[in-house]
Amino acid sequence: MSNGWVKSEIKLTIGILVSNRIRYIREVMEALKPLLLAVPSELIAVDTKGTESDGSIDVVREYTDKIYPFAWCNDFAAARNVCFEHAHGEWFMYQDDDEVFDDVTELIEFFQSGDYLNYGAGYYGVLNHKADGSEQKAVVGRMVRRTANTRFVGKIHEHFNEVYEPFKSFSCFVHHYGYFFKNEEENRAHQERNVSLLLQEIKENGYTPQRCAQLMQEFLSRKETAAEGFRVFEQCVDELTVRWDSMDSCTQWMLVASVRYFSMTENYEGLLLQAKKIQEAYPLSQVAQMALAGVVIANAAPQGDVGTILGYAPMYYHAWNWMKTHEAEAIPQKQLDFPKYLTREYAVQVFQAAATCANAVRDYKLAYAYWEQLPWNDKEFDGSRYAKAMQETLAGLEQEAK
Repeated sequence: MSNGWVKSEIKLTIGILVSNRIRYIREVMEALKPLLLAVPSELIAVDTKGTESDGSIDVVREYTDKIYPFAWCNDFAAARNVCFEHAHGEWFMYQDDDEVFDDVTELIEFFQSGDYLNYGAGYYGVLNHKADGSEQKAVVGRMVRRTANTRFVGKIHEHFNEVYEPFKSFSCFVHHYGYFFKNEEENRAHQERNVSLLLQEIKENGYTPQRCAQLMQEFLSRKETAAEGFRVFEQCVDELTVRWDSMDSCTQWMLVASVRYFSMTENYEGLLLQAKKIQEAYPLSQVAQMALAGVVIANAAPQGDVGTILGYAPMYYHAWNWMKTHEAEAIPQKQLDFPKYLTREYAVQVFQAAATCANAVRDYKLAYAYWEQLPWNDKEFDGSRYAKAMQETLAGLEQEAK
C-alpha cells in the first residue's frame, strides 16, 4: 500500500476543536452537513472547555456523538491528536470552530468521483475576516491522506508531521472569523498568546524556518511590535545559507516579510534597499518574486516612482504567467499570506500601475502587454476605471503605426 496509506470504508474524518464559539458553531456545523451526508465520513469533536463551555459543545452534539474531552494544556497539536486517536477515515481534514465553508460541493465531488485516490494531500482557501471590514486570503493544507503514523506537531500553528505528493488544489474556501477582534486589547492578547507558545516551542525544539516565520509573522501583525519581527529575521538570517534551505517556502516568506517591515514603518528608501539586498543575496521562488514585486510596486505607486514600478513589473508579470501553467508546482510555495499576492484583485492593481507608468514613458507596446493581463472579458470585472488609460495606450500604438 503506497506510503502506508490507511484503507477504510470511511473515506473522510473531519476533526474539530470546540471551544467557546457559540456565535459561529451552528453555522460551522451546517456548512459541513452536506459533506457528511454525501460522503462516507465521520465527525470527531474535541471538547476543550468542559464545564466552562458557553453551549457550543451542546450544539455539536446535535451533529455527532463522537465527542472527546481534552484538558487544555496550551498545546494545539496535542488536542488535535485526540482526533487522530479515534479517526477511521482514509483522509483526515481539520478545521476550527470559527471557520465556515462557503461551499463543500467541490469536496463532495472529490470523494464521490474517486479522485481522492490520486492525491496525498489537499489545499483550500481561507478568507480571514477582520473587524475593520478588511479581508485577507491564504491557502492552507488542512487535508491529508492518512497513514498509521500521521500526527500533528507544534504547540501553536500546528501542522501534519508528514504530507505526501501529489497535492490537490481546491478552489473552495472557509470564512475565518478568528481575527475578528472587537478591540486592540483582544488583538494584543491573541498575539501575546501565540508568541508565548511559539517561544516555548522554540525553546524546547529549536528554530526551524517554519517557527521563525510564524514568530516573525506574529510580530508583524501589529505595527507596535513590527520592529521585533524584523529582529527575529536578523537573528535567523544567517541560518538561511548555513543550515536551512533558502528555497524553503517559509524562508522565502521571511525574505519578503523583511521588505514589508519597511513599508509598515513608512521607510520607502529602506524598503528599496532591502528589496535589492534580498534579490542579490538569495534565489527567489516564483511566488516570492510575485510577492516581492507586489510589495515594492504597491509602495512605489503613491511615491509616483515610475522607474521602480517599471523595474519590478516584469518580475511580477513573468511569475504571474508561470503560475497559470504550473499550478501544482506553485502549491508548496503558497505559505502563510503569500496567496494574497496571487489574487486577481492584487494582479489588476499591479498591472494597471505598470501599464499607466509605461504610458507615462510612451512605451505603448509595453503598456498594452500589461493591459492584456486584466480580465476584460469577465462580466464581474469593472474595467471602466481603466478605460481612459487604455485608450491612451491604443492611441499611442496607432500613432506609432503611422
